[in-house]
Amino acid sequence: MERCRRRLPHRHKQLCSPAACLLRPFMVLMLLLVDGADSDVVNLLRGGSFIDDSIKFAVYPVRDVLAHGSRTLLPYWTCTHGGVQLWDTQVYIPSLSDNCTFIVHMNSRVGGGHIISTPLYTPRVNAEYVVSMSLACNPHGGPRNQSLMVLVFDDNGKEMQPRPNPFVVEMDPTSSMQNLMWERRSFKMLGTGKCMYLYLASMVKGYYGLLVANVQVNLVNLVENGSFETLTLNPTDVFNSVTQDVTLDGPRLKSIPNWVVESGKVRLSTTGLGKAFQAATDGGQYMIELNAAASAGEISTMFVVPMNTSISKDHEYVLLFDTAVNPIQINPQTSSSLGNANTLVGKLGIKVVGVQTGKDLLDKTYESNSTGFTFVSVGWTTKNYTFKMGEDKTAKISFRSLTDGIDYGPFVDNVAVYEMKNKDEWIKINAPGYVPSSGANKQMLAVGVAERLLVLVMTTLLLLVFKQ
Repeated sequence: MERCRRRLPHRHKQLCSPAACLLRPFMVLMLLLVDGADSDVVNLLRGGSFIDDSIKFAVYPVRDVLAHGSRTLLPYWTCTHGGVQLWDTQVYIPSLSDNCTFIVHMNSRVGGGHIISTPLYTPRVNAEYVVSMSLACNPHGGPRNQSLMVLVFDDNGKEMQPRPNPFVVEMDPTSSMQNLMWERRSFKMLGTGKCMYLYLASMVKGYYGLLVANVQVNLVNLVENGSFETLTLNPTDVFNSVTQDVTLDGPRLKSIPNWVVESGKVRLSTTGLGKAFQAATDGGQYMIELNAAASAGEISTMFVVPMNTSISKDHEYVLLFDTAVNPIQINPQTSSSLGNANTLVGKLGIKVVGVQTGKDLLDKTYESNSTGFTFVSVGWTTKNYTFKMGEDKTAKISFRSLTDGIDYGPFVDNVAVYEMKNKDEWIKINAPGYVPSSGANKQMLAVGVAERLLVLVMTTLLLLVFKQ
């Protein structure tokens, strides 16, 4: 129990109930056993939608979860103080953008509640993430301004710095059970490579508090549409009803926004339960196969360095993507490195080129095989490569199949590029009230100092004149 208390932020140690402390170690152990170091899910938070298939609401669409009651657990969360409520979205209607199954009301009959998540999927060291959630005021009442404190802390109870300001939402008089007025709120956090938790605490007294839904912890990805989930297919691009895929040939500029089929042919396949293949770590609906119609294909996309990035030429970036090879055992290829003439091999070329300089910032080859894998378990692997942008502010990423002349080849999905932040700089920039010192600000500061010196000199001269 004492070990569980140490995981809480230090000033909240006394608020952890004995029942919650006894249950948490078992949940933490199970989740750490399934947490893969190389996997990169889109949302690092488990249970951000509070889904619990075991709950069947009857007439009353609310269920209490109390820190000192018989039920202290939400799906992947634990109530450590006070109480919260799980609401049925069949009665309390969420917005379409927050397509959630359950809503958590952060207050209950015993007052404001505090809940703590199970461990996040391990965030990458010095990668920037956005913690976001949808908030709404209770339509039945409560104070005009309702607030929620959100903390991020590690396994030793050490808080992430800088501490985010509490979220404050103003009551909308038009809000109702069928028309909840949701607001999306967020703050940034820096990955540590360690076990981390979210802690949500209502700052509202009494029965009525904020509603929370759709909590996310997402990597700040410089690549747009990196999971190929946004599509604008042409009318002629029709998915095959049997294979559940569609072949795209180059150059295609609009079928997959922000991506170009540079050459050859590629296959856009469906992924997920009951679809063509197992989904990648992003859990999305689509992925790209870089071979189709006996042709090797190439796709590319562009990304831009943010304006607030480090000015150092040695600043590092990381390219992440999921890859596997089609497990269909047709037209097997010989791999000298694998020494197996009956294995289907996917050879993938990965390149990052600076737009301003034209220099190769990254040039790698990766080879995988389909041994032992099937449609429902294709053997997804997350690859990561580090590179430096140098003087370039824009870069082009390309993925190319190096296995030509066959119908099947390497898969690519969940593409991301993130900036390796300098921890001290990041904390300073994200501190509340920070104002960046641009060139214009520095010039204004210099002018202000010069004006003050001039006034001081003139005042001194006038005093000397009057004394005479």
